[in-house]
This record gives sequence, C-alpha cells and structure tokens, in this order.
Amino acid sequence: MSILGKKIPPGPKGLPFLGLALRVRANPLGVLTSLARDYGSVVRFMVAGQERILLNDPDLIEQLLVVQHAKFHKSELTRRVTERLLGQGLLISEGDFWRRQRRLAQPAFHRSRINEYAAPMVECTEEEIRAWRDGEIRDLDRDMMELTLTIAVRTLFGTTLPGEAQNVGDSLAFLMRYQLWRQRSPLRLPETWPTPKNRRAMRELNFLNSLVYRIIEEKRSLHGEGNDLLSLLMTAMDEDGTQMSPQQLRDETMTLFLAGHETTALLLGWTWYLLSENSAAEARLFEELHTVLAGRAPQVTDLMKLPYLQAVLNETLRLYPPAYITARTSIEPFSLGGYDFGANTTVLAS
Repeated sequence: MSILGKKIPPGPKGLPFLGLALRVRANPLGVLTSLARDYGSVVRFMVAGQERILLNDPDLIEQLLVVQHAKFHKSELTRRVTERLLGQGLLISEGDFWRRQRRLAQPAFHRSRINEYAAPMVECTEEEIRAWRDGEIRDLDRDMMELTLTIAVRTLFGTTLPGEAQNVGDSLAFLMRYQLWRQRSPLRLPETWPTPKNRRAMRELNFLNSLVYRIIEEKRSLHGEGNDLLSLLMTAMDEDGTQMSPQQLRDETMTLFLAGHETTALLLGWTWYLLSENSAAEARLFEELHTVLAGRAPQVTDLMKLPYLQAVLNETLRLYPPAYITARTSIEPFSLGGYDFGANTTVLAS
C-alpha cells in the first residue's frame, strides 16, 4: 500500500486481484474517462494487483510534472511499453545518463538547425500532394503516416528509403501496439515463447535494428559529413571528449523515428477530421493561409504570421493528444490533492 495517511482517494473496487485489468484492456480511454467523471480529481484503482493513482486536475498534473518533478521518475509501466524498441533513448532514460545524452543531442535541435529542416519538410509535402486530385476520396490517416515517415527519414538520415519506408512505418506501428497489448493483458507470456505475435515482434525488431545500424555505418564512412540529425548526433562530443556509442545512436534514432513519425501523423489526421466537422474554423484557417501565403509554399518566417493555424493545432492537441496518458513513479514520499503517498507510487495523468 502506497498511501501513507489514513485518507485514501476514492475509486472502484474492481474484481478480486484483477481489479480493472479486463476493463482497461478492452477500453483504456473509456475507463479513464469514467473514473474521472465518477470519482473526481484523484482516483485510486487496482490493475492486476498493482495500485494506480489517476490525476484529473490541471493544477495537480502541474505538481506532478513540474513543481514536484524531482520526486518522480518515468514509470516502470512506460519503460515496459517502450524499452524493447527505444532502449535508453531520451524518452525513458534517467539521471546522469539522460543529462549526458541531452547535452549531446541538444545542438541538433538548436533553432537554426530546426529551421534548416523546414525546406525538406515542405518538399516532401509538395511531393505527397502532387498526386492528389480534387474530389477523390483518400485515407488521410494513412497519407499522414506516409508523409511524416518520409519527412522523418529525410531529416533524420538525409536520405530516402525507397521500398523500405512503408515497412519501417508498419514495423513501428506493430511493435508499439504489440507492447501496449502485452501491458494491458492480465497474464503475459514471456516474449521468448514462440507465439505468432512474439515471432512477428522479433522479426520487426530485427528489421528495424539492421536498418538503423546499416545507416549508422554508412554515415560513419562519410566521416561526419552531412547536416541531418543522425550526422549531428554522431559528431557530437561531450565535455569529457566522449561520443555516443552505436547502441546509444540506435536508441536515440529509434526514439526520434517514433516521436517524429506516428505522433505527428496522428496530430495531422485529427486536425483534418476536426476541420471537416467545423466549417467556420476551416474557412477562417483557409483565409489566414491565403492571406499570408498567397498561394506560395510556406517558409519558417511565415509561422509567426499564422496564429490561427497555431490555435487550430493546439486545440487538436487538447482534444485528441497523440499520447493521451503519461505515467510517473515516485522515488520518495509526496503529497497531492490532500493525500499523502509513499515511494514507488505509480501516478497517471491523462
């Protein structure tokens, strides 16, 4: 029990031992929504014998992620979902190792560097829509997945992956859904058991690893030439003169692949959906784009002149965030919402 005081947050009892595990597996977002509606700002519930605390108040979430962040690490739950694919990338690493990796990666994300990525983003987008025809029906979710993957490959590696790009997207999507499916299952078979899903997961992971390591070796043969993200990460040097190992480069590349591909595609897909449902917002956005761009391709300097576009994207993120939940585990006692909790408490924020 991680509750230190006598006061315990409200929440459902659930089934013996399983708690809400079966409900979470069937409809995780629906369960979170009902818990917030029925029990309020701080909710306690059990999943397969493990306690979870759900926060549903912006001020409490700020306490978790900002004000009291030093009392928490990224949760074991997050690590189990992502570690096999992302290794010790920035998304899940901690402490001194995280700080070192962040120092090494930071120059690649300087504003001037990011601005340089704008041109290939626009070029990839123009290539994508060149084949579109007025009045046709398209699967925009798949279109956005393909577009953001093409952009990620161009900016990450400074190249294209003809014939492999779609395989990369399919592999990443399968592996993330596979890990989420495993973590939501009350009973998990070892990943080494030769079930059909386990065998496919191993094949997809081996494919991605071989691809990334091959590109790393190709980049290494160029001796630091190139302005893409991978080249910059490979040439980055820490204060003690050390550089990222091939394993660390692989982990950061996988992290950037996932962060720069699927999450962005989901944002764009939901944006098109919401605009299709709100004709007034669509017309206002079109007017802003028409006024500022006048039919030409956008440039980085145009972003400051497009406040309504920024508002549309922010509202999409508020309503349909690509990552709709985050988890932290306490490394020391803490208090939130009038409750006292001990170390090793897993806290969820949606």
